[in-house]
Amino acid sequence: MRIEDYTILIFFEKTFTKDQEYNIVFSCLDNIYLSSYHECVTKKSYGFTLIELLVVIAVLGILAAGVLTAINPMKRIGQADDSRIKSDVGQIAQALQAYYTTNQSYPAAIADLITSGDLKTEPKTPAETSYTYGKEPTTCTTEAKNCQEVTVSAVLAQPTVSGAVLWCWRSLINKADETAAPPDNCNPL
Repeated sequence: MRIEDYTILIFFEKTFTKDQEYNIVFSCLDNIYLSSYHECVTKKSYGFTLIELLVVIAVLGILAAGVLTAINPMKRIGQADDSRIKSDVGQIAQALQAYYTTNQSYPAAIADLITSGDLKTEPKTPAETSYTYGKEPTTCTTEAKNCQEVTVSAVLAQPTVSGAVLWCWRSLINKADETAAPPDNCNPL
């Protein structure tokens, strides 16, 4: 044994029992990669145990579930779709007012706004369907220029008013608002 080894043994007599002392000393002295006892005692293991990793994953899972509950992505998607509907109905209403200013009558269909150049393309609902278009009188035609009142509406996914399900614009009052279903509640008159 070297002098350093005796120093290690003396150190262990003061701090450990004999069984612990010999196990530690021999495991350290047998290791050819360690140059001194100090390196043996201060050697640290790097990395995480399986239990530590599982605990961290469980905590992250709980946090993710809490965040998803708070955000409620389906509600946010519904609100985004409703914003699109409100914007599209406003765009159609603006084109209808421009058409009325020029022709002193409303068109019989939204497609006539494209023909006249007041709309570039016909907006579609988030479900890719056409917006509901009502006219008064119901028998009016674009050529006859006898459509005096119109409405544009679509079903909302996340209405803000209790009992309302439609976003409806009426030419009679030139205003859009939420209204209850059925679509008869969004009639021109």
